[in-house]
Amino acid sequence: MRNHIKVIAVFLVLASAWLVIGAKGCSWFNSDNDDEIITGSSESNDVKIFNSIVVDTTNKIHISFDDTTHRLLKYATNITGTWNITTIDTIGAAGGLSSLAIDNNNKVHISYQHSDIKSLKYATNITGTWSTYIIDTPAEGLRGTKTSLALDTNNKVHICYVANSACELRYATNITGAWTVTTLDGGIIDPDGAASIALDSNNNIYISYWKGNDLRYATNLSGSWVSSVINSGPAQTSEGNNMASIGIDTNNKAHICYFVNLPYSDIRYTTNVSGDWVSSTVDGTGDVGRWNSIALDSNNKVHISYWEGSDTHFQSLSTNLKYASNVSGSWQIDTIDSQVGMCNSIMVDTNNKVHISYFGLTNNSPKYATNASGSWVISTINQ
Repeated sequence: MRNHIKVIAVFLVLASAWLVIGAKGCSWFNSDNDDEIITGSSESNDVKIFNSIVVDTTNKIHISFDDTTHRLLKYATNITGTWNITTIDTIGAAGGLSSLAIDNNNKVHISYQHSDIKSLKYATNITGTWSTYIIDTPAEGLRGTKTSLALDTNNKVHICYVANSACELRYATNITGAWTVTTLDGGIIDPDGAASIALDSNNNIYISYWKGNDLRYATNLSGSWVSSVINSGPAQTSEGNNMASIGIDTNNKAHICYFVNLPYSDIRYTTNVSGDWVSSTVDGTGDVGRWNSIALDSNNKVHISYWEGSDTHFQSLSTNLKYASNVSGSWQIDTIDSQVGMCNSIMVDTNNKVHISYFGLTNNSPKYATNASGSWVISTINQ
């Protein structure tokens, strides 16, 4: 592992997105062409890319994912003891870029894109049945690789996402009772990345994102939105697929994992626990970290899931799901599964056990991994 890097930056706004300058421009996951999907080389089936996982107060699992074969938003849960899958949005090309959260009544909230109508949509079952709503319709649709949704202590919804060809960072909320949309950064945010949002115990908002070569952090902690640079690195290429994921601990400190394409193609971690931003390399072996997700346990220990593979492996079975944690005091790394799709999502339950959702390339279905029993158990959620 390379030497730790200490980065000091002004404590400010958190958001996660990325700038990619090159042939891909702002259109790798272009909402104007939702059919631009990735296929497993041995199966020629559509690989479900986007998924999001949460664990409720009873430690039951909830997963949102897009069925790219049928262009649908789907939701899976094991609250009955077995996996049940529900189709939530069946109108047009729905379900991409989904993000899911559970409120304190164990009701589900999902943000996602509807590419046929170039819209950010929101689905919830708070009334007992599923309802969907159009929140924002940018003129040129959504960009990036994910929306990100979080709930505050009043069960109000907060969503960040990337919109239009200018790749603007936008933030939507229903905190006043009606939906309002704000542009936080006019661009260009990395179209191959994803903004990531989290709230602290005082309902302050934090967003991590990439802009150009800079990992940035946006927050409304001061009462107004402020954005600052956490880490300014070497120029990233259009193959960066830079992604960052943020979590807030019980002391309202931020923890971010992020991918750096150049010069090493590794996954790194930064935190302001000490007051200053301090960064370190989590895994620098091979081509790791393009798709990542972070979660914190009740002891404020960090858990990260991430993808091992490169742009040349998008249609290959030479990929792995990896997991890193600093529970022991140093980073411990495990390979959880192989032949997996890119997107993964991680959560920690009330017993500090880990739950990860992702997709398998060989069976074209969502998969679920957990160490709740003491060792890793992997299951396929059959559709």
